[in-house]
Amino acid sequence: MSHLTERALGLHAIDPNLVSAADRTHLAACDDCRRALAELRLFEDALRDPETWIGLSPAAPSPRTAELRAFAVRLAAEDEEAVVLLEDFREPSAAARFMWDDVASRPEYQTGGVARLLCQWAHTMCERDPLYALKLAEAATSIAMTLPDASYPRNTIHDLRGEALKEQANALRFLGRLPEALRAAELAEAEYRRLPHENLGLASIHYVLGCIHYEQDGLDAAEQAAHEAADAALRLGADEQYLNAQYLLGHVLFDRHDYAAAAGIFETILRQGQSSGTTAWIARGSLAAGGCYVELGKLVQADRYLHEALRLFISLDAGLDVTRTQWAIGRLLFAQGNAPEAIHRLRRCLTELTAYHAITDAGLVAIDLAEILNAAGRMRQVPQVLANVVTTFMNAGKLTSALTALAYLKEAANQGTMTPHLLAYVRRFVERADREPDRLFAPPLSEPL
Repeated sequence: MSHLTERALGLHAIDPNLVSAADRTHLAACDDCRRALAELRLFEDALRDPETWIGLSPAAPSPRTAELRAFAVRLAAEDEEAVVLLEDFREPSAAARFMWDDVASRPEYQTGGVARLLCQWAHTMCERDPLYALKLAEAATSIAMTLPDASYPRNTIHDLRGEALKEQANALRFLGRLPEALRAAELAEAEYRRLPHENLGLASIHYVLGCIHYEQDGLDAAEQAAHEAADAALRLGADEQYLNAQYLLGHVLFDRHDYAAAAGIFETILRQGQSSGTTAWIARGSLAAGGCYVELGKLVQADRYLHEALRLFISLDAGLDVTRTQWAIGRLLFAQGNAPEAIHRLRRCLTELTAYHAITDAGLVAIDLAEILNAAGRMRQVPQVLANVVTTFMNAGKLTSALTALAYLKEAANQGTMTPHLLAYVRRFVERADREPDRLFAPPLSEPL
């Protein structure tokens, strides 16, 4: 009789729902596995108990310990100096001056502290200004690649290079330059693998690789990377990274139309959010699970989850997420047969998303609205809805192939040739065009049989 692995026991200790029903059944029937689980819990409790450590006196510091402490003091000094050196480059408005000054080539900036701070700024800048984030990450990479071996341990250099390359990959991903992002992420992974122990950087880069594969529609590769990221984060006790990886896995399953499995992942995420008291994860899990249940036709569950997500996002003052939840509720109302209220909600979402400059989301809402108007026998209103969103794209300077796709759909609506297949085709293209701005739009060859 085979027993549960240490990994399965560890998962069960965190949340029994993280293991399969078969593993739970085995645990209920197996005295040995229950005893191992109890011992695991006792050991973890002992580690957390302060009394465990009473009476343990530190050993006299070895020369190696003294050397490490001195290095830690030096790193702290570098970090403080980096804040002063880079003070004028914190905001995106300084991007032109940052590039003109060619920071990476100047000796006073060639320290680990500067590279680390540039990585931190690049990470926080990805969504606000991905182009500046890329320039920051490129400078960090250039500095990390030239740090002298005599001044820094090799492990420190590999870790810093991995971090800088990871931030390059992130910025390139937000810019839609996915092949370049994939290459940078693979280089980062190679640097992290040169470290002598498992590290959080490796878990993070697996997550980034998963996101890149997902955005390229490489669902199998995205699933594998998400599993690797989740497993590594779990072993390292990195809860946030674990939840991010699980969230990505849920979206992979959703895109495969495996809505039941995706809902299971998202429900586990919200339960873990409840356990840790993290409202944002409860809200995100509720919204995603609600979307799954809309697709499954389980509208009572969908209604409960989506309204819980709405309540929580309102409490967090997360305006854009409130609107996205209202969008999901609009789709739910349509599924419930309340087309007039669904149309009213989606029109309001369209206005709000435009005000938030979430232009791609506005385009997707317009497509959903066109579908509902068509189903409700209000086809004459569709061309104007699509014409308005085309104008929104143009006014925002979003002159990508998504604009071409929406304009094509508008003309089809004008000519009375808009079909559910064409709506789904254009919707999928608009989603991908935001991730891959150089992707060209081509009309569907034919309707499915």
